[in-house]
Amino acid sequence: MAQKQKHYFAQLEGKTIKKVTTLGKADLEDFAWDWVDPEETTVLIFTDGTVAVLLQDPEGNGPGWMELGEVVAS
Repeated sequence: MAQKQKHYFAQLEGKTIKKVTTLGKADLEDFAWDWVDPEETTVLIFTDGTVAVLLQDPEGNGPGWMELGEVVAS
């Protein structure tokens, strides 16, 4: 397993998923993904406020990447 994968997996250990949802149109605009259907996106929201956006790769082009962040209230 690659070092980067170990780092991301460690950040997820012990977390509890609160909600599974999709990105909204404003989120897609923030990502500059105006060509993406919101229903084709997947977001995991954890009870501690961490958010995981499931992507194809770090650039959004291939399999196997998950971007972690935190919920930002707007």
